[in-house]
Amino acid sequence: MKLIKQFNKRAEKFDNNTVWVNSDELFHKCTLQLNDLVPDARCVDLGGGTGYIPRKDIANGSKRRWTIVDISSSMLKNNNDNKNFTFVQEDIQSTTLPSDYFHFAIIRSVLHYTNPSKTIKEAWRILKNEGYVVICEKVFEYDDEFFKKYNKLIKLRNPFKKQTFRKGDLPKLVESCGFQLLKSHVIKEYYETTLDSFLDRSGTIPEKNKNEVVEIIELLSASSKFPLTIKDQKIKFCHAWELTYCKKDIDSKKRISPLVISIIVERQFNTETYILLQKRKKRIREPEFYNYWELPQGKVNFGESLFETAKRELKEETNLEIENYNLFKLENNQYYTESFDSEFIVTIKGIINYYAICIKVNAKGIPKPNVLDTEPTWINVKKLDTFIENEKIYPLNYPMIKKYVDAFANNT
Repeated sequence: MKLIKQFNKRAEKFDNNTVWVNSDELFHKCTLQLNDLVPDARCVDLGGGTGYIPRKDIANGSKRRWTIVDISSSMLKNNNDNKNFTFVQEDIQSTTLPSDYFHFAIIRSVLHYTNPSKTIKEAWRILKNEGYVVICEKVFEYDDEFFKKYNKLIKLRNPFKKQTFRKGDLPKLVESCGFQLLKSHVIKEYYETTLDSFLDRSGTIPEKNKNEVVEIIELLSASSKFPLTIKDQKIKFCHAWELTYCKKDIDSKKRISPLVISIIVERQFNTETYILLQKRKKRIREPEFYNYWELPQGKVNFGESLFETAKRELKEETNLEIENYNLFKLENNQYYTESFDSEFIVTIKGIINYYAICIKVNAKGIPKPNVLDTEPTWINVKKLDTFIENEKIYPLNYPMIKKYVDAFANNT
């Protein structure tokens, strides 16, 4: 296959000659979500080439378990001796990787070589539910008058690229493949290289194309509206990268938004009562509440009872199993079980409109996060009042916990 031969040819000099590979900003943006995963998270780099991102992640002290998939044996063999990685030489559009297995996937600067929908659907297949994928691709965001010239330049330099993405294409694409879009934004990076290096590309640009490449460069650089210049045999240019953050959420279309079940989990330790709190890790979608303490909670799916939602969400988030439960009637500091007439409703007005019903439960098991490392912690109820005044508490849950503290004090 000609594409494999091209990457095998580029492999030895790939990290040094590919200007964007070693970008610290791109690495930071692409791996932002990694910091919130469980410590032993299983991660996959689809089209990972020489494995720059996994290598740097491990070098930074990570214990995550990485799988790197690439069609080029030469790309992979540069790191074959690294025991922290599993290398798989396969087409990322159709792999033999297990379904519902990985916590995190990254697809960086590779979709334009593939059928994008097929590749993204493969990422969906191999990710666990609640798993995350980050897609990072160069996109065109300039005036249409330049698009034909720019697209021709790309194809002349690399005939194997099947398409050029425009800004906004990726968010639409991931949603059409079933992913929940969390955020998408464009960052720009500026590069400088010699004309010889730009034309060489590790010997993969056809000789017959080089003169035409130079002609197009000169045409584009003549306009002040396009971010490319050539002077003294040096080229300065800008890549616009669209970073798209997504989540696999098989229940997202079933949810009756914005109804939320919030769960107060009680447990006795040495005759003392504790409740379970965890940290909110929605870094991408709700950065203003990142690392705030919260109750386990989640939205009601279509066809679920409130108690079925509580059971499912608590299992998914903490691995605990509910043994018994009561609706928590906060208006008169009592636990209420007969009907839902007095449910407690909270809205974070102006930020996110959630309506929450609070349920108090007893549950068995040891708290263990599933995908995100939410740091579940048992808090002594006697110290809870001081805790919520001194710590950052998710606004949806603060009035619930405050009322619970008051109810506990009145009953002891």
